[in-house]
Amino acid sequence: MLAPIQFHLAEGLAPQPGERSAVARVARVCKPGGRLGFTAWKPETGFSPVAEKYRPPPEPEAGDSDDWSREEDVRDLLGEAFELEFEHTEWRFAPEPAETLWERLTFAVGPFKVLVESLDPDERDQFHQEFVSCVDGFGDKGVPGDYVLVLGRSR
Repeated sequence: MLAPIQFHLAEGLAPQPGERSAVARVARVCKPGGRLGFTAWKPETGFSPVAEKYRPPPEPEAGDSDDWSREEDVRDLLGEAFELEFEHTEWRFAPEPAETLWERLTFAVGPFKVLVESLDPDERDQFHQEFVSCVDGFGDKGVPGDYVLVLGRSR
């Protein structure tokens, strides 16, 4: 009979005011030897350059969500509490019409949905047009969606 598996789940790493205190809480709830894992989209891949134009500046003292994809930033935030490994992955969305991807992202991907909903109607239309043009530019290869997988073991 296999021994039961124990794990701790820390969900929703995201930049926020007091980022270091949030990371400290993650480290505190993870027992020594416990594991942490998350993925972060890499900036400047796929449709990110278009979305970045419409993204509001971060709140004062809040981190930048792109920091979670940068090894030096993750090591700075988590390196004292966790032994870290990084896997950089090249990935593509399945080829599909740009409108289908737009609908999926605005319905099911929280940060994208919030961004779109924060725009006034004219900005939203402009973003939509630029997004569709960008995605269509990748043709039948699919949109790149490179990301980094961060794995950590609590010290």
